[in-house]
Amino acid sequence: MRVLLTGASSFTGCWIAKALAAKGAEVTAVCRGRPELYDPARRARIEAVARRAAVVFDRPFGSAGFLQLIDDAVPFEVICLHHAEVGDFRRPDFCALDAARSDTSGLELVLERMVRRGLLRLVHTGTVFEAGEGEGDRPLRAIGAYGLAKTLTSLIIGHTAIAAGIDCRKVTIPSPFGPGQSGGFVNYLVGEWQAGRTPLLDHPDRLRDFVPVELVADHYAGLAMGIGAAPADGRSSPSGYVETVAAFADRLARELGPRLGLMCTIRASDPPKLSPEPRRRFNTESLAGLCDPQAQQARFDRLAASFGGDHRRVKSRAA
Repeated sequence: MRVLLTGASSFTGCWIAKALAAKGAEVTAVCRGRPELYDPARRARIEAVARRAAVVFDRPFGSAGFLQLIDDAVPFEVICLHHAEVGDFRRPDFCALDAARSDTSGLELVLERMVRRGLLRLVHTGTVFEAGEGEGDRPLRAIGAYGLAKTLTSLIIGHTAIAAGIDCRKVTIPSPFGPGQSGGFVNYLVGEWQAGRTPLLDHPDRLRDFVPVELVADHYAGLAMGIGAAPADGRSSPSGYVETVAAFADRLARELGPRLGLMCTIRASDPPKLSPEPRRRFNTESLAGLCDPQAQQARFDRLAASFGGDHRRVKSRAA
């Protein structure tokens, strides 16, 4: 099965490309920029993707170059829309409308040409921070400008795909973690621990959904390849560890501390820092294999190794 994938230079996109290839897909990963314009972390991910897929540069979604790729390539049966205009979404001038417009520009033309050449399925990536996604404190409003941008993008993609008569599936991703991530909560914690400091949790009682990137990527690839039953309404909400920020930090301290050879402690802000975000937001479909003890230990081994840790420390202590 031939799959066209956007957003492969992202943390989750790189893992999705790997999972698609592992399931037998012939993947073409499209990058919007030229290689020299990417930061070192994204270049490393693209290099990893290139070992499993064909990588095409300088093809922004919906551009003339993107359309030309569709016309010239062997027809694709699946398109996975994983790209997103993110940038610094916390800056005051981040415009959700502009981001959604950028992410969906040319979508009708893209689908029209691909359907004409045999496209069967579209899979697009959502976030639990969108309006109406997940569970938690109600009403389920969009969280931040990024959540609003993704809400608009998902509505446009779904509407356009249905009009084109395509099997459209959406995978709503919560808070992924794993090897290869740059920034994020896990990197903050490990960075503080490796520097000999105790990280401060601003929102220790915030309930979120922390999902291993390997599991969510495998789930995503299965939906894209048509493996197993399709979600009844076309929407899938894979879930990982649904727990407070403090509980997840404790989990990481227990798992990574021995592997990194560090004393990993945390401290909670008291009182918690004020925030406009809801206290609870999480997905509802627990992923298969999440709590399998052997697989779980292997995932934390890989995560620790990405920070220079050694799982043999854990085994030697157990012995």
